[in-house]
Amino acid sequence: MKESGKKASSISPIVHSISALVRKLIFKGGIFQGSDGILVAVTTAFHAYMKYAKLNEIHKEQ
Repeated sequence: MKESGKKASSISPIVHSISALVRKLIFKGGIFQGSDGILVAVTTAFHAYMKYAKLNEIHKEQ
């Protein structure tokens, strides 16, 4: 994402992780698959958070 010129604000990690969680739980039906679906949704949200937090950190270092 850095190489393509994308920048992240300080609120981007939170917004993207919440949207990933809602997308996996509600729109993809993870809530109906019990604890496995919830675990996948939380893991996906954590991944989105870390991805944008790292992007934000890279841009702050430059």
